[in-house]
Amino acid sequence: MEDLVQQILAPNLPVQESNADEINRIFFQKLETTTSLEEFNEQLLKTSTKGTLERISMISKYFEWVPIPPETISKYSKHPGLSSQLREKANEFFRTKNYQSALQCYTLAIMYSPWNSETLGLAFANRSATLLAMGKALEALQDIDSAYAHNYPEKFRKKLDERRQKCDDILRKTQQSGDETESQSMIERDKRKKFCQGILFRVKKPNALMTSAEEFVQIQFHPTHGRQLIVNRDIPAGTILIVEKPFISVLKDLLKWDVTHCHFCLRKIIQGLPCQGCVFAIYCNESCRGKAAEEFHGFECPCMPYLHCNATPRYILLALRIISKLGPNKLQELFQENLNSLSSPLDRYDSDSYNPIYHLVTHSNPQDPIDVYTKALNALIVATTLQTQSNFFEGIPQDKKQDFFNFTASMILHHIDNIPFNSISLDEVEGLEKYTLSSTLHGIDREELSNLIRSIQFPQFAAGVYTVASLMNHSCDPNVTRVVGLTDGTLAIVATRSLKCNEEIVTCYSRSFTSDTIDIRRAYLSENYCFDCDCIACRNNWPELSVLMKSRAVSCCRSCAGIFPHDQKESKEFQRCVIQGSGCKHCGSQYSLHEIEDELNRNIELFFQAYRLVLANAPLEAIRTLMPVLKFFQTCVRPPYSKAYMGQDVYKQALELVVYFSR
Repeated sequence: MEDLVQQILAPNLPVQESNADEINRIFFQKLETTTSLEEFNEQLLKTSTKGTLERISMISKYFEWVPIPPETISKYSKHPGLSSQLREKANEFFRTKNYQSALQCYTLAIMYSPWNSETLGLAFANRSATLLAMGKALEALQDIDSAYAHNYPEKFRKKLDERRQKCDDILRKTQQSGDETESQSMIERDKRKKFCQGILFRVKKPNALMTSAEEFVQIQFHPTHGRQLIVNRDIPAGTILIVEKPFISVLKDLLKWDVTHCHFCLRKIIQGLPCQGCVFAIYCNESCRGKAAEEFHGFECPCMPYLHCNATPRYILLALRIISKLGPNKLQELFQENLNSLSSPLDRYDSDSYNPIYHLVTHSNPQDPIDVYTKALNALIVATTLQTQSNFFEGIPQDKKQDFFNFTASMILHHIDNIPFNSISLDEVEGLEKYTLSSTLHGIDREELSNLIRSIQFPQFAAGVYTVASLMNHSCDPNVTRVVGLTDGTLAIVATRSLKCNEEIVTCYSRSFTSDTIDIRRAYLSENYCFDCDCIACRNNWPELSVLMKSRAVSCCRSCAGIFPHDQKESKEFQRCVIQGSGCKHCGSQYSLHEIEDELNRNIELFFQAYRLVLANAPLEAIRTLMPVLKFFQTCVRPPYSKAYMGQDVYKQALELVVYFSR
C-alpha cells in the first residue's frame, strides 16, 4: 500500500495496469485466423471514408473485452486503510510545517475516505488544522463543519470545538481591524471586478446567429480553410469579440488527482468536497458536485478507475464527456432518427447546442491504417467501459442493445476524430498563489513585486470545446488573445490589434513566430493538426523576437498604411507606403523625418511606461496607456516590429492580472 501512496503523490509515474495491451493481443490473434493483415488494412481504409459506424462494425468483429482485475480496480476506490495512510503522511508534513504538502495529502485522504465514515471526519478535522496554520480561518471553519457532519469521533470533539473558537476569534478581529490599506485594496478589487463583468466578459450586442459573439462577427466559408470567423466592419484593438462558456471542458490532470481545481466549474480551490463515489473528482461546493453528477459525472464516476488504469488521453476524455453530457436519452433519439436532425444546415451556434460540436471538422489521415484502427479500438474500449461499469445502457431493449452500443461507440469515435483539432487549451496564472491583492499593492517591496510578475507562468490546466471559439483558424501571427475567466472555463477572445472589415479572426494553436522558428512551427502543426501553415509570418519567414529586437523600426505613411489589412502588408502596394526620403510613394504625403523619429520615441516610452505599470500590478492604468501605442505601432510601423509584439504580450499580461486579482 505504501507504493500506491507514492503513486498517488507522484501521479506522473507511468501507469502499467492497462487492459489495452491484452485486448490488442486478442484482436490480432483473432484477425490472423480469418484474414491477412494486408487485406484487413485495405478493407479498413475503405471504411474510413464511409463513416464511423462502419469502422466500429468492422473492428468489433475481432474485439473482445478483457476486464481489469478487481484487485487493481480496488486500489482506485474508496478505502479507509489507504485514507488513514494518506492522513499519516499528511501528519508528517504538518509536523515539519510543510503545510502545502500536508494540505494536498489531507485532501487526498478525504477523497479516499468512504462516505460518512469516521476516517472522513478525521481527515476533514486534520485539514482544518492545516488551513488554520496557513491563515485560512474561514476555510478551516468550513472543514470543521464538514468534520462534524461526517462522524468525527465524539472523544475528540473538545479539541475541534477549541479550534472552531480560534477561527471565530480570528475572523472577528479581522472584521474589526479593517484599516485604510485593506479599504484601498477593496476599492481596487472592485474596479477589476467591474472591468471583468462590464467589459472583458460581456458581449455588448449579441449576434443573432452566435449569441456568444458580437454582432459584427460572422462565419464565412473559405474554399481551403473551411469555416472561418471574420469581422464585418473595422474594429479597434482591445475589442471583445467573443465571450463563451465551453460545451464541455476537462481538467488536464483529471485522472491524476487534481486537488487544486473544482472538477465542474474549474475554479481554483485550496480545499474541496470529494465525490461520494470515486477517488478522483473534487468540487468547490455541494452545488458543483450535484451539477457534475447530473450533467456527466454520474456516468463517468464508476468508470474513473478504468480510465486511470488505461492512462486515457485528454482528447478521449473530452469525447467521453460529450457523450456523457448528451446522455442515453439524447443518444437514443439520434440513434432512432439515424442522425437526421444533425444533417440539417446550422442556423444557430448556441454555447449549449450539440449540433455545432458534431460538425466540427477533422483533419485525420484516412490513409493511415494504424491511426484508423487505434482510434476505433479506443472508442470500443471506452464504450465497453461505459457499458460494464455504469448504468448508461440500462433501459435499452435487449434486441436493440448491440446496435445502440455500436452507435454509441461510433459517436465516441466521431469525437475522437474531431476533438484533437478543435479543443482549446485553457491557461492560468501561476506564481502568485502566496499573494493577495493587498500584499502586492502595500505589503512587498516594489522590486520584489516586479521580479514576481516577470516570473509569472501561464501553464495549461484544462481544455474546452466551444461552439464558436473552436471555429477560429490558426496563424503564427494571431490577432487575438484568449483570456480565461475564474469559473466555468469562460473564454474571452480579445483583439490584440485593429482588424479591417472582412479580416479573419485567427488564434495560435502552438507558439507564435516570435517564439519558434518556422521549421519548428510547421513540424508541430503538420504532426498535430495535419496542415502546412501559410500565414504571413510563414510566407515571409519572419524572424523570432530575439532577432527582431536587433532591427530598427521602419515607418509607414499615416495617411494610407492603415487601409491595408494586416495579411496584405507583404504586398508590393503596401511597400509603397513605407516612407523613403520624406514622402510616401503610394499617396504622395510628405513627412519630416525628425518628427517621425520623435513620435516613434514617444510611443516607445509610453510602451515602457505601460510595462512598468504592469510590473507594479496596476494593469488597468497599463491598458489605458497601452491601447493608443498598439494602434500607433500597427498603423505607422511596418511589420514585423518587435515593440508591437512585445506590446501585445504586455496587454495580455495586464488582462490576466486584472482577472486574477478580481476574485
